[in-house]
Amino acid sequence: MKPTQLLKTLVIVMTTSALAIGPVHAKEDDDAPDTPEMFVANDPNGSKNERYRIRDYLVNLIEGAEKNSDITIASYRFNDDKVAEALVDAMKSKNVRVRVIADSVDQSAEPYRKVWSAAKSPSWIEHCGHGYPDPATGNKHTSCIGEHIMHNKFFLFEKTHGVTNVVVQTSSNLNTHSGPKMWNTAYTAIAESWLYNKHQAYFDDLAAAKSPAEGDENYYQTNPPAENGKYKVYFSPRAKGADNVTFANILSHVRCDGNSSGGTDDGNRTIVRVAANTIRGAGGTAVADRLWKLDNQGCYVDIVGTDLSQAKDGPLRGGLLRAPTGKYHGPEVREFSENQCGTHEKNILIDGFYDGKPDQKVVFTGSHNLNNKSPWYNDETILRITDPKVHEEFKKHFFKIRDEAAITWQTSKYETTDPAEFDFEC
Repeated sequence: MKPTQLLKTLVIVMTTSALAIGPVHAKEDDDAPDTPEMFVANDPNGSKNERYRIRDYLVNLIEGAEKNSDITIASYRFNDDKVAEALVDAMKSKNVRVRVIADSVDQSAEPYRKVWSAAKSPSWIEHCGHGYPDPATGNKHTSCIGEHIMHNKFFLFEKTHGVTNVVVQTSSNLNTHSGPKMWNTAYTAIAESWLYNKHQAYFDDLAAAKSPAEGDENYYQTNPPAENGKYKVYFSPRAKGADNVTFANILSHVRCDGNSSGGTDDGNRTIVRVAANTIRGAGGTAVADRLWKLDNQGCYVDIVGTDLSQAKDGPLRGGLLRAPTGKYHGPEVREFSENQCGTHEKNILIDGFYDGKPDQKVVFTGSHNLNNKSPWYNDETILRITDPKVHEEFKKHFFKIRDEAAITWQTSKYETTDPAEFDFEC
């Protein structure tokens, strides 16, 4: 149960999709794109097709793989029959080379075993880690390079549906909960050989390690973030340290003024939007502190999440809800109620001054949570995309999920009230 303190900062925002009778959807037969598409999102409150839209999109890309081509997958969860069946068929009917690396959590699941049984060299599926938790740290040791979990969710297609070098970065897991029953996004880069090769090299390192004992706790340092055109990619794990919280480092490059277009209507101030599954622990607190400082400096900061830690000195109480010292109101902070279908996303959007340049439209997406484990102990990827069209798609989706979140901790838009008792079903 969520704690009941800070009730005066809460408000239940009723939307048509939050009503107990459920939302009304005009198109029950919406299907996933058949071919590579830049932006895909699911709707956990929708029809089965809408809930599984990202999974079905991945299946379509697998089915579109050309003969004798490669499919390369790094997936935290591997417990989806349709994906497994599509991979088996691709191997058998088109001689597609399939390589899958997964966390060991699903090594006994039927879909994993199905691909394992069908895969013949040069195809294979393997899991990371030895799976013996460390009670002192809480690390599960089911990762490849790091000490906790292999949390990546990327899919690489050498050739599919007539295009080459396709990279899909998604927040969606291949299971029945944090895939279809939560909000997720998938970004697809098409005909991007540099990005494709970077992910392949990281995949090869994951596969070569396969156990934390053989890994590199500071992989981030030995394989630093690389940039090429509109893309920059960050791979983890990273040595633990107060200065080594990657998303906090990223936000340190944001400036609130200096724009001539975009941003806020009143003076083109930079806008930072965050859609996060979780903000908690030392890593989340560092990010929350940076977001509060940006808002206090004049940026417009807008946050929606599923699990915002309410620890006394944690990200919410000790960070985002601190009283502002300047003339700005503090970050907008919204959260899904515990019975809603929350967001599983890991997206940060910047509309304004970033990394020394004004008027930027930047998206950060991937598998990396705002918590303790992702920056230091997990195998993770953050992908930065600098592109107005991509930013626009993610922004539209952000507004959609923000409107769904039932709890408002802080806003300048309306008076907050005590929460009422509403029924939600996910």
